[in-house]
Amino acid sequence: MKSTLIIFAFLSWTSSIAQSFTLPSYQQGQYENDTVYSYYGSFMSSGIGSIGYYLGSSLPSEFITGVDFKIVCDSTNQGGSPIHSAFRDSLGTWIPVYQGDTLDIPTSFQLFAGDIGFHIIIEGTPQISRESYLCDLGYIFTLGMDDWGMLFLENTQDTCLVDEFNGLNEITKNKNIKVFPNPFNQNTTIEFENYSNEPYSFSLYNILGKKVKTIKNINSNKFMIEKEGLPPGTYIFQLHDKYGIIANSKLMTE
Repeated sequence: MKSTLIIFAFLSWTSSIAQSFTLPSYQQGQYENDTVYSYYGSFMSSGIGSIGYYLGSSLPSEFITGVDFKIVCDSTNQGGSPIHSAFRDSLGTWIPVYQGDTLDIPTSFQLFAGDIGFHIIIEGTPQISRESYLCDLGYIFTLGMDDWGMLFLENTQDTCLVDEFNGLNEITKNKNIKVFPNPFNQNTTIEFENYSNEPYSFSLYNILGKKVKTIKNINSNKFMIEKEGLPPGTYIFQLHDKYGIIANSKLMTE
């Protein structure tokens, strides 16, 4: 399930704006990638924009285990600057930020010229069935004379529960994914379209939604999974590219 919850809030640089949004239902073991906010533009006179959690908010401590708020950089435009002009804070040091970078919240950007585009996502795989989490959320803007800020917080104390894993959400996204053999007792091969040798990652979950195997930086069009002590049973595998999940399907061991 991918859904866009909120797209573009228009900002007035002279006042704070508050927006609220209600999260969709989440299922244990089901990868999620939901956009909650998108932005393109410059920052105020200091060129600094900060994104974090409201002081005193229960976020992120009372959120879904395995799911986080993240920022994805969509574009940078250096304007009239002859050099790269978009940076992010890394432990007190400003380092360049580029299109496609994914950052954890809280973070800060600094623009010496030009504009930046980014969107904020709630991304990950819920781990705990029936876990309670805050689902009526919001954000506020702190618009001072020199900088731009955005803070996430709970709108109310309303909570939702992570649905139990049912193993029925199988999807593929035009990658002609093949798994052979399936079931398997020693190893199996997953084959898919990857003409440009882009990096993919693989995650395997047991029937309880616990991650039991991970493979990163898959750059070819096929790879092998070893059983390596996995008990016989049904598992769910997920294959990800840099934009999110491309496959969520069953894998069985004998």
